[in-house]
Amino acid sequence: MEFSCRTVYTRRALAAMSKAIRKTTRRGVSILTRVFSWIIIAACLLSVLDGQQSLWVRGVDAGVIVMLLAVQFGEDTLSAIISKRRAMPGMEECATVFHRDCYESRITGLTSQWQYSRILALVESGDYLVVILGKNHAQAFDKAGLEGGTVEEFRCFLEERTGKTIRKIGG
Repeated sequence: MEFSCRTVYTRRALAAMSKAIRKTTRRGVSILTRVFSWIIIAACLLSVLDGQQSLWVRGVDAGVIVMLLAVQFGEDTLSAIISKRRAMPGMEECATVFHRDCYESRITGLTSQWQYSRILALVESGDYLVVILGKNHAQAFDKAGLEGGTVEEFRCFLEERTGKTIRKIGG
């Protein structure tokens, strides 16, 4: 059985890839960063609530709190925006064909083959199946663009080929 998938790398697809990497290969660093951020937020909040601080200091601390919360809750979207701006022209659309021994991804002017043994993790979000290829590299496959079988058959195919189980994440 041969599957194929067409994925348009929108901000939503890039955010799904960012979240998948954050929850797998960057998990330890992500947890430490979030804990450190919450400590800074707590310290700034104490400063904001301290009536002895000047209005200017409390305003700066409130601004820091707002910025850190925005980054914490919009981390994947922010990463997607940055990734989209840094991407080379022609990388907006990807067509992938899955063979028994490898899969081929085609973007404008470039075809690359990937061995299933090189995949570090498999992640499934709401609309995408994400293949983690490295600490900073992933590929998303749009479930709606899948041909050659059902999503369930594709999940089984990927798990069989890679020897890894698919981890489900929200979003």
